[in-house]
Amino acid sequence: HTLMENNYYTGIVGKGILFPFTITKNESGLTGIYPVNGDFDLVRNNISSILYYLIGQRFRQENFGNRLWECIEEPNSQALSFIIKEFIKDAIGTWEQRITFEKITVTRVGSKVNIDVAYVIKGSNTSQYLGIAYDRLNNSLNNY
Repeated sequence: HTLMENNYYTGIVGKGILFPFTITKNESGLTGIYPVNGDFDLVRNNISSILYYLIGQRFRQENFGNRLWECIEEPNSQALSFIIKEFIKDAIGTWEQRITFEKITVTRVGSKVNIDVAYVIKGSNTSQYLGIAYDRLNNSLNNY
């Protein structure tokens, strides 16, 4: 959907740019990077940003992000899974008001922790899912 197209989800999700950028044509046939309107990927992009940024990392929005870095030296135990789940719930709950959590699942696999976030976009009754793998050895996150 382009910025000029209105749809039912515009009031729920809003308008914005998706990352990575996609070059498309607008209604006039001009090629460029255009905002989308009411696309659920805007919410998914925001949740990914919340998970990829650590608190204090974002310029002029120092409180944006999460606290996963605090888990680097913790033992890979059930307690760690609980802490990660709470950190994620707190971060996403603070910065993404357009969703309701269905479930957050944390699964430990060696040095990696798989984080599955299931949510519903408010006003849409549409279930969405985002999977992230957190590698504690190098403090990195990757979508899966």
